[in-house]
Formats: sequence, C-alpha cells, structure tokens
Amino acid sequence: MVNSRMDDAMAYGVAVGLPDMERSLLLALDNRPGTLLDVAVRVRKFPEDVEAPIQDLVSRNLARVNTLAGSSLFQLTSLGQQVAGVVRLPDFQRAQRGEESAAVTMSVTPRGAAGLAAPAAAAAPPPLDPLRQQYELLMQLADLAKQQGDLALATQRYEEALGILQQLSAAAGAD
Repeated sequence: MVNSRMDDAMAYGVAVGLPDMERSLLLALDNRPGTLLDVAVRVRKFPEDVEAPIQDLVSRNLARVNTLAGSSLFQLTSLGQQVAGVVRLPDFQRAQRGEESAAVTMSVTPRGAAGLAAPAAAAAPPPLDPLRQQYELLMQLADLAKQQGDLALATQRYEEALGILQQLSAAAGAD
C-alpha cells in the first residue's frame, strides 16, 4: 500500500512537471504505440513539432523506442502509463485548467473607470499557494532521498506529499 501511494504521488509529480504537449503525447500513446507520424497525427501536429517533446518523454523514461524494420515505434513505459493515468483524471485536468485560468487572470491588468489603472491591490498577482509549494518541496526532497538510496526517508516524504495532495484535491473539490 505504501509503495502504491508513493507511486501515485510520484506519477502526479511527474505529470505536473510536464508541458502540455508532452501530456498530449502521453495520452496519444496510451495503449497505442505508434510511429512519429502516427503520434503527430493523433495530436494534430506536424512530426517536426512532436519530435523533440517525444524524445523528452523517452529521456524521462516515460516512453521507449523500438526499432522494427527500420521504423521507430514509440510506446509508453510502465511509468508513462501511470503518468498518463494521472493526466486522464478529471481532478488533475480541473487543477490544470484552474492554473491556466489563474495565469490568464494574472496576465490581464484590471482597468478602473475612465481607463485609469485599478488600485495596486487589485492588480497584484495572487499569492502562491503554500500547500502547493509544500507538496512540490516534499516531492523534490523525496526524489533526492531516493537518488541517495535512502528509501525509508523517500517513502516518508512521498507519503507526506500524498497527504498534501489529498488536501489540495479536497480544496479543489470544495470550490
């Protein structure tokens, strides 16, 4: 159970750190291996637009390349399948849309009457979410402990991160 929770927290952390294109590629490859052209068509992009992001997935061990008869066939690794499962979750998608709308809100400067700028308090970006920061810090500490071979400490940090993640999910569900 602890290992499963650690894997879930790690997969969520990886999913959060991926650019949108790489998330789309993960979903395009989920249960369907394909050539570079196949994958590009699935995400409605040109092959040259997906070549670098798909190589990033390979370097992150989320996808692998099998060469068959001179053609490269891309498919997800088990970690890639876990991360794709997280990306597919409605809670994850809602959280990502919430971040995008917050970024759009921050980029638009409110205007007052007669074209005057609104008060500084209204134009200031919202403070960073301390729970989100705590989650990301715990994930980094867990990854560091794992790299150093201290699996007990890594497990502890992943479990703490999972608790924070559950709090974030509950807060997002309440909104």
